[in-house]
Amino acid sequence: MPPRKGAVERLLRSVLNEAAAVGEERLEETLRNLRAKLSAPAAFGAVDDPFMVLGVSPTDPLDLVTAVYRTKAKFLHPDNKDTGSAEAFKRLQEAYAAVVNAVKNT
Repeated sequence: MPPRKGAVERLLRSVLNEAAAVGEERLEETLRNLRAKLSAPAAFGAVDDPFMVLGVSPTDPLDLVTAVYRTKAKFLHPDNKDTGSAEAFKRLQEAYAAVVNAVKNT
């Protein structure tokens, strides 16, 4: 089931705030990644690459990875009655841990 319009609007506002903190040059890419995820929410659970799950690239700085993770975590947290999913949240946490480890090791 696709997320409700209000939940998507709240998520987009949150992404805008987080992206502004990281830098405007990354805003367009962050929004593009978010739009791709929202246009195919059913595909979220089928992705194996942790970078794809988070919607970041291996060259992204750690602060951007963290900002994207926090935004998606708020959206997918099981306590969020509109869009929460325990399975998707756990997958996001695992992907974040893998990406942080990969970014720190490069």
